Order: sequence, then structure tokens, then C-alpha cells
Amino acid sequence: MARARTTQHSTIGMDTKTRIIEATMETLRTEGIVGTSVRAIARTGDFNQALIHYHFGSISNLLISTLQFMGDQRHIRYAERLGTVSSFGELVHVAAELHEQDVATGQTSVLNQIIAGSCGDPELQERLKEPFQPWVDMVEDIITRLLGDSPLATLVPAHDVANAMAALFLGIETLSIIDPDDAARASLFTMFETLGGVLEALLHAGVMPTSVEH
Repeated sequence: MARARTTQHSTIGMDTKTRIIEATMETLRTEGIVGTSVRAIARTGDFNQALIHYHFGSISNLLISTLQFMGDQRHIRYAERLGTVSSFGELVHVAAELHEQDVATGQTSVLNQIIAGSCGDPELQERLKEPFQPWVDMVEDIITRLLGDSPLATLVPAHDVANAMAALFLGIETLSIIDPDDAARASLFTMFETLGGVLEALLHAGVMPTSVEH
């Protein structure tokens, strides 16, 4: 019986945490980081402010937990789609689809608001990398697989490319806030898909730039 009660309490605790995180995401989407306070989140979720302090301790911890929650959801969705890509062009094409889903669900807005909030919060800023690292690691694994034993692997280090893609993705997500024009983002992804095709052609041709050979 004691074990059953413990499991039940744990489940209730997780449900409450999820409810708080979802209220945080909604508050960030509608109020922005400036309007996202413990009081505002509690009002959005229709629960007592004390629950936030009890489960997360601080607003910084709550924002990091929100990023981790979003990251876990994205990782499952991204892994399912990216795990089967067989070329760099396809990688960019799938990334574009996933990005549009993030924009449509409001996750892009939430992410940008939390990043903006980190500028004035050293604790939050220091911990921002945690939720992003699994995504970067996944992209690095995909790039390593696509490069295989090609000579280009020495020219295009998978770790650096993964970090570059993460920076690119964040930049495009920021652009979606500054300029909500879908055509601008689509044009960028089309360009990168073309570049991915060029890289794929080099891989198949076994081309190695002279500067690297020497």
C-alpha cells in the first residue's frame, strides 16, 4: 500500500509540474518574457503561486525545466524524422518542415523569449546549454553517418557542423519573430538545401579540395 501511495503521489507531482510548465509556455507566448512572472503563470494556469515555488524553487529553474520539456518533445519528433535522412539535401528539407511545425505550435516564440530573458539572468544564461545539447549531439551523429569515411570528413568536422546548424536554426527562429514572412524563411531553407545537394555531389565524386590535400 505504501508503494502504491508513493507512486500515486509521484504521478500527481508530475502532472502538476507539467501543468505549470504548460502554463509557463502559454504565458511566454502571450505575455512575453517581461510579463512572465510567478503571478502571471499562476493566473494563466489557474493554480496557487505556491505550487511554482514548491515544485521549481525559482522562476529560473522553471524556465530551464520548460526548455527541457520542450527539448524532450522536440527530440522525439526530430529523431523520428531525422533518423531516416540519407542525404544533406534531405536533412535540410526535413529541418525546414520541423521548423515550420515549431513556428506553428508557438515553440519558436517560447524559445526566443527564454533566450531573451537569459540576458539579465546569469543563472539562466549559464544553464541554457543543457536543453540544447541532446539536439546538437543528434545532429552530429547524423552528419557523421552521412559523411561516412569520405575525405570530406576532415574538411567538415561533424561537431562543428552540428554547432553551426544549431546556430543557424536559432538564427532562423529569431528571424521568424522579426520577420514573420514565410517566404523569407522558405527562401533560406531552399538555398541551404541546394548547398546540401552540392555537398552530396562532392561526397559521391570523392572530391577533396587541394588546400586540404596538402
